[in-house]
Amino acid sequence: MATAERAFCQSPYTQVTLEELSKQAGVPQGTSSLYFTTKEELLGSLLVVEVGAWCDAIRAGLSKATTRLDAPALATALAKSLAGRDKLTRYLALLHVALEESRDSVALDHLRGSLRVKLTGLAEQLEICSDSLQAGDGARLLRRLWMAVAGLEPLARPRGAVLLASHEPESGWLDVDFEEELSALLEAFLTDRP
Repeated sequence: MATAERAFCQSPYTQVTLEELSKQAGVPQGTSSLYFTTKEELLGSLLVVEVGAWCDAIRAGLSKATTRLDAPALATALAKSLAGRDKLTRYLALLHVALEESRDSVALDHLRGSLRVKLTGLAEQLEICSDSLQAGDGARLLRRLWMAVAGLEPLARPRGAVLLASHEPESGWLDVDFEEELSALLEAFLTDRP
């Protein structure tokens, strides 16, 4: 799993293959395919683990709160909680590509169900702990969080052509402070709900 984590975090998604991961891990390819039939399934498994750890950490922090959080405090807390979770943010950024590539509806349903279990409790706890959220808003906020992370992560931690372009003098607009931008987007979502 460590080999897969490293590959998904450092390599372009299209260059990650189960064959190469098996070779790097020193495991016969037939053995690894007993656990994961596709790289999309493997990425999904890694994502579920990271989402679970993040949800546990957020819930623990929220349970210590002595007052309800306003929009800026909640936005800051969520952004700060993700700023140091490079694997999670990378997996979230790759998820849309993996979903497009996936041909396995059973694995996709399993991923969807696993994420729903992890995130539903967090969404409800966010609604309880924040002045800015009403019933149903927690899940909506977490969807928006995922979309924001997926957009910000490649700019905040560039790879490939984006990394090369970021060294050009006129590419300053590509410089993104992940935590700052995510906090601003989340606060905007929280204060301007549809």
